[in-house]
Parts: sequence; C-alpha cells; structure tokens
Amino acid sequence: MAKIKIFRNCKGIGYFDKTSLENILSECELIGNPDLENLIDKVQEKYLVCAYDNNDEIIGFMALENEDYNLSINTLYVHYNNRRKGVASSLLKAATKIAKSYNKDTLDLVVKYDNDNARKLYKDSHFIEIKFQDKNIIHMVKFSDNITYIIGGILYETLSAEGAEKSLSNLNEIDEKSFPKFYKYLRTENKDELLNKIIASDLFKKTKEILSKIEENHYQTNDIKSLIFKINNNEQFENQYKPFQSEDKEILKKILLSIMAKEYFSHQQEVEDELDDFRSLKI
Repeated sequence: MAKIKIFRNCKGIGYFDKTSLENILSECELIGNPDLENLIDKVQEKYLVCAYDNNDEIIGFMALENEDYNLSINTLYVHYNNRRKGVASSLLKAATKIAKSYNKDTLDLVVKYDNDNARKLYKDSHFIEIKFQDKNIIHMVKFSDNITYIIGGILYETLSAEGAEKSLSNLNEIDEKSFPKFYKYLRTENKDELLNKIIASDLFKKTKEILSKIEENHYQTNDIKSLIFKINNNEQFENQYKPFQSEDKEILKKILLSIMAKEYFSHQQEVEDELDDFRSLKI
C-alpha cells in the first residue's frame, strides 16, 4: 500500500516534495495546467493528498476541496508506471478518512462516461453514479459512513424488487442470489455475515420505522435533504417535521442518509439506462 501524505498549505511542502509534485503535474496534462498554488489553498480549504513509492517519490495525487457538508475530489491522477497497483484506491481511502475527520456526509467527483476503468474503480470504492450530465460527464457520490451505503443498498434492492415479492417487513436473510445488484459492489470478506448482522441490528429496525413515517407523511427527497441540513446546522424542526421531534438527531441523520443512498441507487440505474441509450445513438 502506498504511503500517503496530506498538504494543507504550500508552505508545508519541502523542496524534494515540491520538485516531485511539479514533475508529476507536468506529466498529467490537467486542464488549465494548474500550479500548486491553484491546487492547495488554506483559505479556500483546498488540499492535496499525495501517494509515495518506496523511494519517497510522488507517484500519484488527489486534489480535494471542502464544500459545506461535502468533500469534492477535483482531480485524481496516478503516474502511468504505477497504475493497477492499488495507488488510486489508497488515495480514495484517504479521502474518506479526511471526510470523516471533517464531519462530511459525502464525497463527490465527476468522471467521463467512457472512462470505464475509472468508473469501475469508483464503484468498487462505493461511489454511486447519480447523474449523467453534459452528455459526457457522470456525477458520482459516496457516503463517508459505510453503514449508510450498505443500508441504502439493502433498502434499494428490497423495495425495487420485481413484483414487490420482497418487503422490509419479512426481510430475514440476505445472500448473493437474492441481492445480485448490490451484492457485487461490496468489497469485504464474509459479505453474508455482515449483511445479515446489519438487518438484525437495532439501527436497521429503526430505519424501517423512520422510512414508514416518511411514507406516511408523504415526504419527498427535498424534505429529507432539509431534515439533514437542519440536523447539521443544529436547527429546530418546524411543525412540518413534527413526527421526528423526539428522535435522537445523530441516529436520525444516519438513517436519513441511508434513505438518500437508496434514492441514489435508483438514480444509478437511471444513469446506466441513459448511458446505454447515449452509446447506441453514437454508434
């Protein structure tokens, strides 16, 4: 695994690192040819995360930008001699840790629709494709809390099952056969054990209860986002959200983010369908 170092201001970069960074920047041909001052800015909260080889040479980097309750990955680049060695995955893991340390709910990035290797890398790292925009760019989002991603995936596949044969009320066991779409994105050992432990947890039981309240009160996606915003900003709920007044705010937030993840999984299917149509038209 590559060694990782984070730079939060240019003054913290030594001569050797600066030379190594300038060399890799000149090779990656970023749009606009940004220099270090454009990628690292303490005031604007732009950070650079670098990956090193065993000789302490920089072999990849990632540019991050702090945006409210989201962390944006503006650039990710690995030198061509060091690709397919886990460097990019190490950088993405570092981004998730940084997001958690700054209390960010999500990370996001954009990728070209025809960059299949990058899209697979991001999906394997639990990014979800939520929007096909500008005819060649896909917007992807990741939740910094992995449990949010997993519960969202369970909700999505359970509630989107053909013929509604599955339901949350009688969901007792999960395996690859019953959850083929979501199951393939999990990169962990003992998948069945993990998933079944989650659906038996108090958090999942509470999630079903909250989801029922949301459906009963006809709350839409914007209502869920509004609730998350109010929790993040320590604001009081209006009468509109009275059913949630007595809920523990941190648990409620985790559940609401899981429900947002469910929505994003449905968007991912829409993106895939739209992408298929787009590619067929290009042919």
